[in-house]
Amino acid sequence: MQTDPILMCACSHADVIPEEKKRAVAAGLERCGRPVVIAPDLCGCAARRDPVLREIADAARATVIACHPRAVHGLFAWAGAPLDPARVQFLDMRAESAATLLAAITCGSDTPAAIQREPDTAASVGDFWRPWFPVIDYARCVNCRQCLEFCLFGVYETDADGRVAVRHPDHCKNNCPACARLCPQAAILFPKIDEESPVSGAPDDAASAAGKVRLTREQLFGANVLDKLRARQQRPSLLKNEHY
Repeated sequence: MQTDPILMCACSHADVIPEEKKRAVAAGLERCGRPVVIAPDLCGCAARRDPVLREIADAARATVIACHPRAVHGLFAWAGAPLDPARVQFLDMRAESAATLLAAITCGSDTPAAIQREPDTAASVGDFWRPWFPVIDYARCVNCRQCLEFCLFGVYETDADGRVAVRHPDHCKNNCPACARLCPQAAILFPKIDEESPVSGAPDDAASAAGKVRLTREQLFGANVLDKLRARQQRPSLLKNEHY
């Protein structure tokens, strides 16, 4: 990839960024004189570990126009392409106007940009899958394993060091952020969630973030939480061959 690339997420499978804003930003990038990659869905790129993410991470300087920076960090890290904040400019499409975003971009020249549009393959899991899954902010995670113990769908496992990790993103149930509601450190993010909170990666105070979103198991399931969890744990075989 050429130097100083720009990656824009078109967020095709969520309604958290207005279409008008995305069209305006994409149109403005056509005149920036820098190489531009428009990804239909950054979550989908991360899920399939698209090589373009490594190219962006390895660039001497790059700009990423997507959702909240905490969520973007998590997606790139999960894809094996961690970003260096010293070399990457983050522009938040959820928080800023199209005019503000375009004004923040340093143009390479007045010549048209070299625009590359990634195919919308969503993820390599057979039939269409809306890329909804969690990422973990390891700067906050204390490895309490509540997410691992709670999740019915087998999204989480432990790695060789015993650290909880997202291993099967395609197992996650669409629009279910329950594990993030239980996290005592607000360390679990869902980039596609339609709310402005620590769960979406919105700016927050790490010390008080969990208090804004955390629910107890009783609040999630009612007073008979133990009976419900036991019942859920007895029927995982019903879900082994399904994608959510």
